[in-house]
Amino acid sequence: MTNWDKPVQKKSIDRFAVDPHSHEKEQNKRLDKSLGGTPIIGSGKFDGAKGDRELDGVFKIEEKATRAQSIAITRKFLEKIFKEASQQNKEPALAFSFLSGKSPAPSDWIAVPVTLFREMYEAWKEKTQ
Repeated sequence: MTNWDKPVQKKSIDRFAVDPHSHEKEQNKRLDKSLGGTPIIGSGKFDGAKGDRELDGVFKIEEKATRAQSIAITRKFLEKIFKEASQQNKEPALAFSFLSGKSPAPSDWIAVPVTLFREMYEAWKEKTQ
């Protein structure tokens, strides 16, 4: 039974209470528009649904997004991305996004192994000469 005489206590607001995956959905929309590729439906939930996005059958992309000012990237996480991409003969990449705040720096980034970056840089140099 409700006690109407008792003062109402305010509950703290959990910023993810409405939709705990809203930041992932926002990043997904942004990457669909700017990067393209194919989002992996059910990634991380089902066997065989590894990675979050594939790009032209070449890249296996894991996505990470936050509304905070920093993102933690562990070696174990990078090893997982590398292993899953290697198992499918794809190049690993990590797309990460900062979804809040204004900054002169871009909000969306892609990280790849330095060996792959070097190959891409060399190909770009050849193309521009």
